[in-house]
Amino acid sequence: MILSQVAQECLGQLHNTLVAKQYAKRTIRNYMQEMRFLFAHYHEIAPASISQQDIINYINFIINEHGVGREKCHQVAQSCSFFYKHVYPSAFIVPSAFYPRKTHKLPQSLPRSAGYLR
Repeated sequence: MILSQVAQECLGQLHNTLVAKQYAKRTIRNYMQEMRFLFAHYHEIAPASISQQDIINYINFIINEHGVGREKCHQVAQSCSFFYKHVYPSAFIVPSAFYPRKTHKLPQSLPRSAGYLR
């Protein structure tokens, strides 16, 4: 994974901030991983220069190329939100603007052989 020195320093700052705010170890691991993936995807761009549109493009990329679901998109958005609010403050839109809306699917009907339908 290609990460610039600046990106590595930003990840260090992210880790220190998460620890200082007493986030759970699992949250720290997840946020660090998501930001590492984002920085690697945009390795030619400094973390301070990653825009809202870049984040949207990245989320579309992981949906289309990797088939990730809503929860993964939510995790990426939350990680970006934390980083750009607390570590590298910048004008940042609410994270819900970055991930897909929840889809409402009708439940499948029960088969007659289940004994529920008479």
